[in-house]
Amino acid sequence: MSIVYAIPTYKRYNIIADKTLSVLNSYDIPKKDIYIFVANKDEYKLYQEVLGNEYKLIVGVILLSKQRNFIQKYFPIGKKIVFLDDDVSQITELTTTPKSKLKRLPNLKRFVNDAFAECKSVGAFIWGVYPVDNHYFMRKVITHDLRYLIGPFYGIINRHSKDVMLWIEEKEDGLRTLQYFKKDGAVVRYNYVGVKTKFYAQGGMSVGRDRKKESKIAVQKLHKEFPTLTRIQENRKVKDLWEIKLIKNKI
Repeated sequence: MSIVYAIPTYKRYNIIADKTLSVLNSYDIPKKDIYIFVANKDEYKLYQEVLGNEYKLIVGVILLSKQRNFIQKYFPIGKKIVFLDDDVSQITELTTTPKSKLKRLPNLKRFVNDAFAECKSVGAFIWGVYPVDNHYFMRKVITHDLRYLIGPFYGIINRHSKDVMLWIEEKEDGLRTLQYFKKDGAVVRYNYVGVKTKFYAQGGMSVGRDRKKESKIAVQKLHKEFPTLTRIQENRKVKDLWEIKLIKNKI
């Protein structure tokens, strides 16, 4: 079964071609395998004016969490889906010779195939990359215990199960990580691969939202749902922004 690349997007028709689509094109990902999910018919027209008919534009729903659920239901069970945000500027890989630094991931197709194979070998249904694109913290290891998988770049083996559908908007990537770990006992994270994007950037799915207020409500809900796997912590860099911290362990 072929692998598809799904991009949920909203009000980013002016940058998606220069960002995520440019990255995918640089790796020779076939356009037929790239699906762009927009919020409504008005958005569809705006994206089509910019992108033409080269890509598959799908009218989904508004709000990122609901759009991700829509995408999972759109594709059949068992489909291998790579999710990317609409403003990805580069996918990186740690190199340690002659010294530690980041370079462009050389082969996206090979990495994605290896990532799905790794999932199969450990009984996982999701893989992700290191949450910070910084060579100082990254390590040349693949882990399977409970570790945070960020939303801008990850892959799943598709299921339509209710317990892997999102039910919060803020911290949706934390919820997803916890859901998959609780269900499967493993999540795959490549701690030497990263993605360049602007977290908490203006525009896109963040339009009209008070993310600081939402963050506090979301982390409280997550901690209540997964009390033994989480703890709450205030963001050290952004005042009044709350984070959910995952407690590393194995089921």
